[in-house]
Amino acid sequence: MAPPFDAGRAQGDIRCGTAGLDRQRVHLWLANIGLMLMSMLENNVAEPDEIREMVRELVVPAFVDNGARGGDKAARRVAKRAR
Repeated sequence: MAPPFDAGRAQGDIRCGTAGLDRQRVHLWLANIGLMLMSMLENNVAEPDEIREMVRELVVPAFVDNGARGGDKAARRVAKRAR
């Protein structure tokens, strides 16, 4: 996760600074989200395309600074790096 996270921060797409994200909490949260999504796939609760849509819709917005350089464009760049 570090290279996409660092690239996003450097480009101003990901929240950082005093009002930004705590890296340790981000790692813990993403690890738990990953486990949940893998469980959904293993138990046939969702298809891969549904999981990708959930990530774009729910996970990416948690990281994108909508006030910075066009929030929608930033979200697309972050989602593309996460593929």
